[in-house]
Amino acid sequence: MSLLNNPYGGLGGGNQKGPHDNLRLVSYGFLMLCMFLSYDIYIAKPQREALQVEQAEVIKVEQGLAVPLARAEALAQSADKRVSFKNEHVTASLNLTGARLDDLTLNKYKEELNSATPVALLSPSNAKNPHLIQYGWLTDDPNIAVPNGATTWTSADTGETNTQTLSWTSPQNITFEQKYELDEKTVFKVTQKVINNSGQAVTLYPFGRVAREGMPELSKNAILHEGMIAYIDGNLTQDDYKKLDKKRTLALDKGHGWLGITDKYWLVSLLNPETEGSSEYRFTSARGQFDRPLYQADARGNAMTIDAGGQTSSIHHAFAGPKEIELLSHYEDTLELPHFDLAIDFGKFYFLTRPFFSLLHFVSNSIGSFALGLLITALIIRAFTFPLANKSYRSFAMLRKLAPEMKAMKEKYGEDRARMQQELFKFYKKEKVNPAAGCFPLLLQIPIFFALYKVLFITIEMRHQPFFGWIKDMSAPDPTSIGNLFGLLPFDSPEFIAIGVWPCLYCLTMLLLQRLQPPPTEGSQRTIMMMLPFVFTVVLAGFPAGLVIYWCWSNLLSILQQSIIMKSMGVEIHLFKFGKKSKDDIGDVVIVDATDDSNMTHVDATEVVKPKPLTPPKRKKK
Repeated sequence: MSLLNNPYGGLGGGNQKGPHDNLRLVSYGFLMLCMFLSYDIYIAKPQREALQVEQAEVIKVEQGLAVPLARAEALAQSADKRVSFKNEHVTASLNLTGARLDDLTLNKYKEELNSATPVALLSPSNAKNPHLIQYGWLTDDPNIAVPNGATTWTSADTGETNTQTLSWTSPQNITFEQKYELDEKTVFKVTQKVINNSGQAVTLYPFGRVAREGMPELSKNAILHEGMIAYIDGNLTQDDYKKLDKKRTLALDKGHGWLGITDKYWLVSLLNPETEGSSEYRFTSARGQFDRPLYQADARGNAMTIDAGGQTSSIHHAFAGPKEIELLSHYEDTLELPHFDLAIDFGKFYFLTRPFFSLLHFVSNSIGSFALGLLITALIIRAFTFPLANKSYRSFAMLRKLAPEMKAMKEKYGEDRARMQQELFKFYKKEKVNPAAGCFPLLLQIPIFFALYKVLFITIEMRHQPFFGWIKDMSAPDPTSIGNLFGLLPFDSPEFIAIGVWPCLYCLTMLLLQRLQPPPTEGSQRTIMMMLPFVFTVVLAGFPAGLVIYWCWSNLLSILQQSIIMKSMGVEIHLFKFGKKSKDDIGDVVIVDATDDSNMTHVDATEVVKPKPLTPPKRKKK
């Protein structure tokens, strides 16, 4: 054999290359790419954007241009022109200039876990993150003055009550009144009244709007909708900020319903139940103050003609509060609002996510602990899906049991794949085994898995809720990090390796679960499957801890269930024998010379094939 034909390299095998070295290299490259993309998307990009905003504001200050104020400073500037509202749930004030409801905080929710600062839902237009509600009138007659954003209203009572009446009279002697009433929770009832003393009939349109300036900080997850939302006459419409920037205006159906702007946990919405007049709805995007984008959801009522000496009124409702299911259901019933619960983004699997949400909510409230409620809910759902999971695990256990015979068949037929497939088919038929039987039930469980993931991601009940140990907020990522040995080293870990204890535990449970499943028959598949737990661990490091805890708990239940089934079927269980090859490991086969049995060597995917030493041919004696 010539050295050039030696499949193992040059003399001494010093440059030997295993059959799967290229695959391993590609896998490592793929892992590094995933880590780089995760770092760029979740860490570097938000930092760059924040720095750009900060630099832009610094440049404006240096050039003497107007810049947005801090929320407290903006409120202080208009403190003498405000009327207040307060109850157990909210503290709010209305600016008499423009009759804007632009100050509202949620008393029961805090900005940060250990902070006393309540969540600020509404802010003035000259603040850094403006968000407001405004009602008024529109007209097609340029000779008729109607109140606008610069109008200064007068209030009959400036004390801190939950009912405030505003009034303004136009140059044409038309008096406009607005009566704001805050209920016991988070809804304002707004009654608009017009008294026409102009001496001629006028036609007006009542309107309401929810406006926000600037792009808010969004959740970094594609499964959650944040932005414009509406439910009008049975149609749910969702539009995010970037899409609306391209459309500029999106006209919706005319009818009854609700629309507004939604965040992950909060909603500001105009409500138009069946008891009120029909309206026209739309979403718009424009440029606001300080060259910020202005997003608006508005509703315009039908034309109302007021004769000389006559008057008319229009009633509206506005919601500003948390997306609690009980709160939304309360207003869905009392105000006859259609599907107000869809303000919570239950997604396309509503028929699953809504019941799972109700189950988790009921269990958590019953035992008084969201942490225990999460674990118990997973057990209940596992019990309902037991037949499907049991069938899958039995199929996997049977394949694991028959693995030695399948390995022997592979070694026997080698690269004759056609013959191998025929013999495997006969073997499956003889043993009454269907390899796909374990996959089909798992496929049926995918919608259930996704629905649970959705529920845990969107539920406000998980916000600032502790788990056992070091997890103080299950809606935030695990605060520990492998970069400083989970807090043992006296320095902060770099963010790009901020992988906590729970993501590492998830990786361990995934590896253990793989040990119980039939091994892939191809080395490339095996390498990819071995890499997946590590890739998922890097991705999950930035996910809410509650989600990672749920997946760890679910994996532990799967390990327990499959171990019991394998034990009952007499299949060997070797969860922690990582350093020893299992007898039921199918492995790979490398053929050196298919025509000569003496040169055929059977090896595993992880073993190196050592070539036989080269010997010079013997010369025949003459």
